[in-house]
Amino acid sequence: MPRKRRGRNENGAGTVSRRSDGRWEGKLSYRGEDGRLRRLTVYGKTAEEARAKLTAKKHDQLRGVLVTPERVTVGEWAEAWMAARRTEGRAANTLRNYQTELNLAMPMLGNLPMQRVKPEHIRGVVVALSEQGRAPRTVKKVLERLSALFEDAVRLERLHRNPCHAVTYKRPPSEPVGRSMQPEEVARLLEVCDRHRIGLLFRLILATGLRKAEALALTWADVDFLRAELHVSKAWTKVGGIGVLTGTKSRRSKRVLPVPSGLLTRLRERKAEMLAFAQGEPGWAEAVERSYIFAELGRDKPYSPDTPNHHLKELLDEAALPHYRVHDLRHTYGSLMLSRGLPVEVVSERMGHASITITLNVYRHVLEHERKGHVLDLEDILRPQPRHSA
Repeated sequence: MPRKRRGRNENGAGTVSRRSDGRWEGKLSYRGEDGRLRRLTVYGKTAEEARAKLTAKKHDQLRGVLVTPERVTVGEWAEAWMAARRTEGRAANTLRNYQTELNLAMPMLGNLPMQRVKPEHIRGVVVALSEQGRAPRTVKKVLERLSALFEDAVRLERLHRNPCHAVTYKRPPSEPVGRSMQPEEVARLLEVCDRHRIGLLFRLILATGLRKAEALALTWADVDFLRAELHVSKAWTKVGGIGVLTGTKSRRSKRVLPVPSGLLTRLRERKAEMLAFAQGEPGWAEAVERSYIFAELGRDKPYSPDTPNHHLKELLDEAALPHYRVHDLRHTYGSLMLSRGLPVEVVSERMGHASITITLNVYRHVLEHERKGHVLDLEDILRPQPRHSA
């Protein structure tokens, strides 16, 4: 049997030798975090390729990112990752979405050791979910969540690379995320809103762009009547089938909004109604100040998160309008503000988007229409202006 030819490397840089199958093999010995001697092997078509791979591994070892093999599975790491996210004050719905997205990948990855997961495993998840008929947006979200999971392991020096970085997924062009009402439709809906107690909720969303959950969580203490401002700091969302008070969707969702005069007048009238109803009860004035704006009289909780959906359908029917979702009222606010020339940065801030990129993506169709209206006509600029006689 022919002897292996060994390539010469510097001391501590490992050894390179040729295998019987013609490939070149590089070996590197190093001490793991537990003090035990370990050996790492790389392969290449040429001695130079094997030596380059070995040099890269040696560099990782010197930087402290060549991690000692572990038996932690993806499923176990996912549990620890979710536990860490819960300590960060994430919204309940956000945490639930994270868990749902990870659960979709666990049947394929959950039992694999973290360090054995390769890009082909991640690509297999993408292919499997697509073949199951999952929505492109769902597949994209699962890939993003897995990438965050493995990136956390890299940051904590449990892995030296993120297998998701080598996998790309381009989802098909999606439909618009919301529908906007036309100005004449808004006028007809507002006319009907004034005839129903819950109509004030829909008027407020149309006038401020609040999310439904943010509007339901408002108390009278959040309204500054002197400054005509609204303080948004919490949300009333549905978790496990019941309404729960949580934080806002993102850090930028905590904001202070100007209140239009017409809406402010209606809010004053609603507060006066609630004060009159509670008058005479012990501590009634303070109790009203702490109470929710959008609640049944005498109740200490807001409407159920589902209640506005049913009532909006009834009001739209009464106004002989097509059906819209409550979230479409918020979308209408954004579209109307942009179409009237309000800077996109201001709209993004008022709507509480996590970044201006979200605003640009959601309202691209409105912005494109506005851009077409701004045309520089050089002939008009250069045309001599008529002189006026004194």
